[in-house]
Amino acid sequence: MVDRLQLKVPPALVGALIAFLQVGISRWVPALHVDIKSQSSLALFIAAVGLGIAIAGVVAFRKRSTTVNPHSPGKTSALVTSGIYGLTRNPMYLGMMIVLVGWSIHLGNVGATLTVVPFVAYITRFQIKPEEAILLHLFPHAFPDYCLRVRRWL
Repeated sequence: MVDRLQLKVPPALVGALIAFLQVGISRWVPALHVDIKSQSSLALFIAAVGLGIAIAGVVAFRKRSTTVNPHSPGKTSALVTSGIYGLTRNPMYLGMMIVLVGWSIHLGNVGATLTVVPFVAYITRFQIKPEEAILLHLFPHAFPDYCLRVRRWL
């Protein structure tokens, strides 16, 4: 039953739902509000870093003419291991996570920041692990070697 969620919900939608949850938490639980010096600037910087990482992942896929569609990893035509993919196996998801951290800093709520944990857990379980199984099938020698060299998130 739970496996039906694998590769079904677009990761961007998961990120948007978490962002809305963060807004709700910041409104419903104001006791967890914190003020940080230069909060808006820090939030913008962190979100920009996350966006840059995610875009670098997309650009690397486009350069190798392989799919960026998270619902069809079976259409992958190349295993991308250089550039940003030499630092993380999932820069698009890592970038989304960092944007969510930036957004939670903007909201200034500790509870909102904690929602990043279920985002990572969901994306790992229902998106990354199924993608990895497909990549292992498509690239049975290169993918395990790549996994030994580069971490899933960071």
